[in-house]
Amino acid sequence: MNMLALRLATVLADLAGAIGDGVADLPEAAPLLVRCQALQGLTVAPRAAAFERAVTQAVGHMKQAHGAAVAPLLTLLSDERPVAVRFATLSFEELWFALQPDRARLVECYRREVRPALASSDLTLPAWSQLGPLLLQFVGTLLPQACAAQMRLREIVPTAAEREYCTPLRVAQRSAPPPLVEQLGQTIVATNGAAIAHVQQTIVHGDLVAALPAPHDLTLLYARYRAFVVETYGSLDFRGLLQIQAATRLGLDQIYVEGAALPHQHSAEAQPLHALVREQPLLVVLGDPGSGKSTLVRYLLLTLTRGDAQANLGLEPLWLPIFFPVAAFAAARARNADLAPLDYLSDYYRGLSQPDYGPLFERALALGRAMLLFDGLDEVREDRRAIVHALEACAREWDALGNRFIATARIVGYDDAPLDPSLFATVTLAPLNDDQISHFVVRWSRAYAALGFAPAAPADALLDDLVRHAALAEQERQIARRSAALHAAVFGERHVTALARNPLLLTILALIHNQGARLPDRRVELYRLCVVALAETWNRARSLSGRPVDVHLGDELLDERFVVNLLGPVALWLHGEQAGGLVDQDELEGRIAATLVQTDGLPRQRARRLAHDFVELMRRETGLLQERGYRRFGFLHLTFEEYLAARGLLESLAVAEPEALLCQWAGDVRWREVLRLAVAAAPQREAGRMLHLILTAPAAGSDYGRPLVLAGECLLDVGRNGAGGQAWDAVTEALMGLLDDHAAPVAIRVAAGTTLGQLGDPRLLEATTGRATASSDYWCTVAAGPFWWGDEAAQGARRAALQRSELGYNLRIARYPVTNAEFQHFIDAGGYTTPTWWSVAGQRFLAADGPRTLPDEAGSLITQPGLWANSAYNSPNQPVVGVSWYEASAYCAWLTAEGRRAGWLYPGERLRLPTALEWECAARGGEQRRYPWGDEPPEAQRANYSATGLRVPAPVGCFPTGAAACGARDLAGNVWEWTASRAANLSDLTPCSDIALDELPVIKGGAFNWEAEALRCGAHYWFHPAQRHNLLGFRLVWVAEGG
Repeated sequence: MNMLALRLATVLADLAGAIGDGVADLPEAAPLLVRCQALQGLTVAPRAAAFERAVTQAVGHMKQAHGAAVAPLLTLLSDERPVAVRFATLSFEELWFALQPDRARLVECYRREVRPALASSDLTLPAWSQLGPLLLQFVGTLLPQACAAQMRLREIVPTAAEREYCTPLRVAQRSAPPPLVEQLGQTIVATNGAAIAHVQQTIVHGDLVAALPAPHDLTLLYARYRAFVVETYGSLDFRGLLQIQAATRLGLDQIYVEGAALPHQHSAEAQPLHALVREQPLLVVLGDPGSGKSTLVRYLLLTLTRGDAQANLGLEPLWLPIFFPVAAFAAARARNADLAPLDYLSDYYRGLSQPDYGPLFERALALGRAMLLFDGLDEVREDRRAIVHALEACAREWDALGNRFIATARIVGYDDAPLDPSLFATVTLAPLNDDQISHFVVRWSRAYAALGFAPAAPADALLDDLVRHAALAEQERQIARRSAALHAAVFGERHVTALARNPLLLTILALIHNQGARLPDRRVELYRLCVVALAETWNRARSLSGRPVDVHLGDELLDERFVVNLLGPVALWLHGEQAGGLVDQDELEGRIAATLVQTDGLPRQRARRLAHDFVELMRRETGLLQERGYRRFGFLHLTFEEYLAARGLLESLAVAEPEALLCQWAGDVRWREVLRLAVAAAPQREAGRMLHLILTAPAAGSDYGRPLVLAGECLLDVGRNGAGGQAWDAVTEALMGLLDDHAAPVAIRVAAGTTLGQLGDPRLLEATTGRATASSDYWCTVAAGPFWWGDEAAQGARRAALQRSELGYNLRIARYPVTNAEFQHFIDAGGYTTPTWWSVAGQRFLAADGPRTLPDEAGSLITQPGLWANSAYNSPNQPVVGVSWYEASAYCAWLTAEGRRAGWLYPGERLRLPTALEWECAARGGEQRRYPWGDEPPEAQRANYSATGLRVPAPVGCFPTGAAACGARDLAGNVWEWTASRAANLSDLTPCSDIALDELPVIKGGAFNWEAEALRCGAHYWFHPAQRHNLLGFRLVWVAEGG
């Protein structure tokens, strides 16, 4: 056996022996005992040779997918040193035997034991964010699959039922670690000549004692910090937002719902957010405004300090969470360029009237028990790259000890100055799905009902039981009624449901619903109603009867108009001038007073008194402006700051020349939401004027084209009626032009394509006309004649050398792969339930007992593409992926019938998949091109492949310089495309009308996650026809019968 196979076989055999001993006395675990006995024979014939073949096959798949990146993992698993063997054993225990793997154990073992122990050797190990996903894929998926494919090894892979018996063994073997407060007081010792940085050291012979026991007052400081965190972050303040005066705060854990996120590497599916937090010690969480980034930070702070992180997060409560507001750090660094992050933290918390927590934080970091939460990276106003470098330096300095780091940022603009991807894993928060929304509705209704539940306790015990039982029963009925009403309101209108997929907007929808108002279907209207609700609730709060009364501030009625008039200019100034979004009370009152003087003509002293009263009212009763530190104020959420700034901007545009402001801000991602909300809140004529100014705003460098994307996003908010037909046409034309502009950065073109798809991409095929709405050139002509085909880098028996052949007929090939929007028509037409469109093998595939390649589809009917509900792959003009060869073929048959019915296809014409040779003829033209665009090597501007870094399929047509001679785009990269050729008959121009389940159709073109070598015109691979991967799509050819 080779070294790797022998090491893994030995580890598995030893582990199986230990597990077998643990279940030997359990009669019901007899199957698992048999499995363990088989595993103990892996190192001897005949299983040894079979296991070596399985390991070789799994390694081959890993190298094909990840190249040289897999080498450190394989070296580590082959290592004979005790720490490496322990890690390999733990990996198989969790990923081979555990029913529910505790991947956090692997993370901690790797970071705290393996990397430090092997750091001084010749083995350089990467960060967990790079090695961890490879380990999970190799041990958890590929190796078990390879073993199951070997006849002699099928009995060594335990079933789910057998794995259940391993759980109590794992729990019994693990000793509970001491509480964090005890660890903070322990002496830190390093042995064998090791050293510990960042702390005072006392050198003794043999060992290095890095810190004396912690002072006794550290325990008190920890208790003070816990109390501060629970008080500050443990509840959501809805003062002014709820019509209940007895209680205005809801516990965060009462309404918190765990979300999901899409990893940027190694996974096609959204994963539970808490699992990613457990498994990624250095993590960047990206999301749209209001998507739950800061709520996650609050929840981590709360659960870790309160000690219930194991139950709520699956994470041992051994971490001291440290909130680190990045924007405020940037503001402090602007005043002191040498300010270190830890020094800043001491200053920050003292500014919140707290003691100096510096010693506590430093102690936790030295122990490797700190979790730094870098919140709001996108809120940095100036020189974000320098701040990013400072945070990276901090993470590198403390990472080796085992500390954790989580950063949050908005998606837009993050890539302009990202954290080092070799250090931090990155995930993007997914929109809430229907189940998560429904879960929130129930939790919200229960929390809201509990605010008013406090039945009086009668003196008599029996009566007390009866009263409480009746009250609880009534409360449950109220919860059910409230949940049903809110659920119906949220899911009753498609546009409202779309808003509800954002956690902040869902919360506001729930608040508005409590007011009895009809839920709006536009964001800007939602925010306006929220401010209206504030004003109405203030009025009710001032009335002893609970009825609405008019409340005045001076002579002004305290209503939504008044609030916007006062806070709009403040928000506009704050968003532009104050890093971190905080302002001193005196300056805040001065700004409000100046507005009162200017708009109402009040004397300065009276205006100042009214401004003071207004701020006090906000502080006591609303929560829209919140006090954060002594006499320091900020808005409840950045989104409210942006909404009110938008309203303030509209007023500014009415009295001043708007061109300078809009031209200045249209290319700045910090002003994106403000401008979107301003256009949405404006009347149609004003919205059209603003859109025109945004379209014509200059932008260069990495911002080139950004204003055009912003204009398209504004259209999404206002719709055609809100913008006017002329503005709508101008913006969509500009977006299409941007997609053809090779000078625009790839990220901008992709954003433009995504926005165009959401608006309704006019470049796509109309099934009723056979053309695109925007033009008649959806189809690209490929003329009959000679062409070159074959593989320039011929390898192996199945590869053909480059040679010349003849295409005996003309054909037309689609300019783009088939998109989600186009495939939706097939679904809507009953495509999956109409046998007419399906081949014989395709009908067997469709059946409930047909072949399935996705685990959750076993035994189920196929009704849509495999990744149809995955937000990373279901934008309207992304190529449809997750489709088998049979689904692609059925779509062709359906659209052929549609075309004939509509008259744009003649009876002798049809649409089908191209053969591999037809595809190659279209890609090369009549030349010996290595790539569709010529012989120049691939680069990110030409195609979407691994080096482009998008990690998902791009909207079709985003790479104009990668077009083939015939005009077809995306032939290289983006998605592999099914063809009508069998791998066994690659040189045959005749298309196959069906593919048997034991045959392999050819795929062409490469994909977003493949290397440049796959982009060659001659490169081809093959897949099982039932495969529904995230990299498989297709395009059409239009031919006459016989062609």
